[in-house]
This record gives sequence, structure tokens and C-alpha cells, in this order.
Amino acid sequence: MTDTVTDGLGREPGRMLAGLWPLAAILSVQLSTALSRPVMAEIGVTGTVWLRLVWAGLFLAILSRPKILLYSRAQWAASIMLGLVTAGMTLAYFAAMNRMPIGLATSIDYLGPLAIAVGGLRRARDLLWTVLAVAGVACVLRTEGGWAADPIGIACAGLSAIGWAGYIILTKRVGRLFAGMEGLAIAIIVAAAALTVPAVAATPIWTAHAVAETAGLAVLAPLATFSLEMVALRRMAMRTFGILMSVEPAVSALIGYLVLDELLEAQQIAGILFVTIASIGAVTEERRQPAGPS
Repeated sequence: MTDTVTDGLGREPGRMLAGLWPLAAILSVQLSTALSRPVMAEIGVTGTVWLRLVWAGLFLAILSRPKILLYSRAQWAASIMLGLVTAGMTLAYFAAMNRMPIGLATSIDYLGPLAIAVGGLRRARDLLWTVLAVAGVACVLRTEGGWAADPIGIACAGLSAIGWAGYIILTKRVGRLFAGMEGLAIAIIVAAAALTVPAVAATPIWTAHAVAETAGLAVLAPLATFSLEMVALRRMAMRTFGILMSVEPAVSALIGYLVLDELLEAQQIAGILFVTIASIGAVTEERRQPAGPS
């Protein structure tokens, strides 16, 4: 499959604009993540993630009106899998960014999309991009004062990276099987349902302020973010999507600095750049090679 963004230039405005949607999704999710810190301090990580998913599922259900009695077994299976992966990915990411600067958490998290890009490469020399990405993460995590995050935070970010790779694959599949945002609505409702018991058990106090604030945050992410990503993945290859997402670690670090006053060392900034360069290089090489399934 050829790169659909390139193929559409000058011929399909919708596809030409598709490249902007992942970038809008990046800004949406990173701003929402940074603004979630006070809520997490108030009701905890699990409660915050659950409320955001509940609100997003409610909004999507109202907007898309899923026809739950008419879907095939394949549609249900794909949307349920996406929902479960989304629940795990989101919870792991928020747990990670609660233990480290969000720029660092996102750099590790981005290894998921990068793995999809590297998966399309066929030559031994292309392992250079994997080595560069790993070196970048090492720079991000290891500073002169020691580790930049505790082992639990690093493990959560790693789990989120695995979830992000699965999320991209499943989102593309759900986008093909469903019209509009119906499949995404079901997936988000499943994600919220999956975290209901853990959220209730882990949250001793529910405040009206937290419930109201998470409604606003849910509009930015996951509602706007996941919707933009699904629209983009309907119009481009997964590996192309991966490269467009390559700026997310840098955007995350910038928002962390502007919103949360999170300062990074020069070595950590260099590590974020290494991860970004690795993803650009991986997809550039993929474009030069015979196209495989996307």
C-alpha cells in the first residue's frame, strides 16, 4: 500500500488534511494530560482515568448513537478488544506520567508507534533506527543524579507503549468495520466498564469538582484525540501515522514545561530528539522499500 497522504496531494483534500489530524490529536491529548495533574492529586490516577472515559463514552454515544443490535460478531470483537487495550494503555500512561515528567513518559510511550514503523523495515542496516531510539530512551531516563523515574513508573510507561501499538492496529481495524464513530463509542464504553471496579475500589473520595473537571478534560482527550486519530487512520497507513506522531515526545516536553514547569536536562532533551529522529528515519526508509500490508 502506498502512502495515502502523498497519493492524495492535489487530488483529495480530505486525505491532504489527514496529516493535520494526528498533530491536532497530539496537542489535545498532551494539554489534557498536563491539566489532569491536579485532579489526579485529588481523586487518584484510576479515578481520574475512569471518569474521563465515562464522560467520553457518554459524549460519543450521544453523538454517534451506536446501533448495538445490528453489529456483527467481527465488529463486536474488534471494538471490545480496542476498548480493553484503550483501558490498559490509558491507565498505564497516566500512572507513568504521575511518577515522572510527562515528556519522559511520552518518550517511552512512543516506542509503541515506533515499533510499528520499524516493523516495516527489511534491511539489517535499518536496525540503526532502533538503536538510536533505545539510546534516546536511555538518555531520557538516566541523568547525572541517577534514574529520572522509579521502576514502577518506567514499567507503566513500557506497558503503555505496548498498548499504544495495539491501539493503533485495532483503531485502524475498527475504523474499517464501522461507519462514523460508532465503533469508537463502543470501545470507549467498554474501556470505562473495564475500569469501573478498580476505580471505585481505588478512589475513597469523589468530589463534585473532580467530576465536573474531568468532563471538560474528556472533551480534549479521549474524545477529540481518539476521534481525530480514527479519522486519520482511515486515510493513511499505520506506519505513516506513526511518523506523524513522532513529534509527540517533543510536544509533551514543551507542554510539561509551559503548563507544569517541568524542567528537563540537556541530556534528556537530546534523548527526546533521538527518539524523534529515529522515527523519522524509520519511516523514510520504509517509503523507499516495497510496500507491505498496512
